[in-house]
Amino acid sequence: MYRKFGCFRNNPALFLSKRSKTIAKRIRWNPIDISWESVGEQRICLKLSTDPGIEWIIHYEKKKKFIPIHCPWKYPYFQSTLLGPKALHSLYLKDNGIEDMTQMMEHICEVFRSPICEMHIFEESLIEWIIKFQPIIRRVGIRENVITSVESLDRVLKNLKVTESFG
Repeated sequence: MYRKFGCFRNNPALFLSKRSKTIAKRIRWNPIDISWESVGEQRICLKLSTDPGIEWIIHYEKKKKFIPIHCPWKYPYFQSTLLGPKALHSLYLKDNGIEDMTQMMEHICEVFRSPICEMHIFEESLIEWIIKFQPIIRRVGIRENVITSVESLDRVLKNLKVTESFG
């Protein structure tokens, strides 16, 4: 189970050195689906098309207001959950803002040589980032009130090519 995404077990892509990235790029990976979701909390999801029952999730959590003194976890922490035939492997990181998430996404895409297939945009700066980083994407969702002007909408429609679903 861990051999497919073995690097996540001990070395999250964010912490890879340049030398490690060079070595990782030489490994022949199966294409993975990379998506950036923002339902409640921000997270990056990785799925193999050859093994749809396994999902790797990198969660970004806002700092909790109340942390018990004898708390069993500190950031970062790793958790695996079995849900029937599905296995979810999660890495929890502290949410230090969009810059950390975009950097992690760039590292993952670089190491696995896979494009982002889906993105939920919740802030206007992400529109600029995705247009510069990857102007062609399969599925995009933009939250209400993110695009506040006709000029912004025009920029998205002219510079971001969505191949499957735009909402």
